[in-house]
Amino acid sequence: MSTHYHKLFDPDLLARTPPAPTANQQPNTAGYEYDEAIVLAVNVALATGRPLLLRGEPGSGKSTLAADVARLKRWRYFEVVISSKTEASELLWRVDQVGRIADAQAGRLHENPANYIDPGVLWWALNPAQALRRGMASQPAAQPLRNEQTGWVVDDPDNTPAVILIDEIDKAEPDFPNDLLVPLGVLWFSVRAMGVDVRVDAATHMRPLLMITTNDERDLPPAFMRRCIVLDLLLPDRERLRKIVRRHLSEEQLDDTVLQRLLQRFGELREVANEQRLRPPSAAELLDAARALVGLGTDNRTTPLEHLEEISKLALWKHGRLAGAEEVAA
Repeated sequence: MSTHYHKLFDPDLLARTPPAPTANQQPNTAGYEYDEAIVLAVNVALATGRPLLLRGEPGSGKSTLAADVARLKRWRYFEVVISSKTEASELLWRVDQVGRIADAQAGRLHENPANYIDPGVLWWALNPAQALRRGMASQPAAQPLRNEQTGWVVDDPDNTPAVILIDEIDKAEPDFPNDLLVPLGVLWFSVRAMGVDVRVDAATHMRPLLMITTNDERDLPPAFMRRCIVLDLLLPDRERLRKIVRRHLSEEQLDDTVLQRLLQRFGELREVANEQRLRPPSAAELLDAARALVGLGTDNRTTPLEHLEEISKLALWKHGRLAGAEEVAA
């Protein structure tokens, strides 16, 4: 794959000057193991302003990519895990009816009904200063969205774009995907509730990078797919899997002989699962197994090979007892 293009996102270059951590949190210093296909997809999404739809088997790294892109670019980061009950309007704003009723019953109802408007992630992403005041010039400040606490310093939150992760969009109702793209396409939406009537809009430079994951449990609308950049995250080859583990565990922590045997067993169990039409173990589960080997090792440098098979089955095989032939292969 050609790498000769102007990169709006270059993880190798950005990693040379890692972002500073906040005072009360430490960022994930392990980082993401990129390949050229992933880097190109992120760059195309940035260049076009389109959402990046990530497909792939569970544990393939779909949900962790967005946070690392935000970390390297020093952008704000928000994430929403979708369920069948999630409505697209909740990402814009919602009225806190429960809080309003509770305040009314306690005799402490706010005079200004705008106090009961909760800005959603898209409001915080497009116009954080306006979200802080709930769209009202003289309104007392709202509580900043907790996902602002990314673990790294954002120099100017009011003028820094955001990365938004919409996780497992295939669990949403059919109208959700298309409803989500409308405000993102025009970079504005209206808030009309509780006496508030304002337009939330954003400067072009505040266009967020929207990264969406799907496990393909439900087909997404064709109109939505046309508006997305689509990347299929395939299982990394053995060498890239080794690099992924090494981002988290050094050779001092996990001996290379043990790691190579673990990678071999991982590949064997994937073959067995595919032959039996079962879900194969994922890269995330491989990392779990590697961490278990380190955590249960006899010292800080090596792990016992005799424990590898038992730990591998616990972390990698979720389908009952292996058949006799597969046990012998171990």
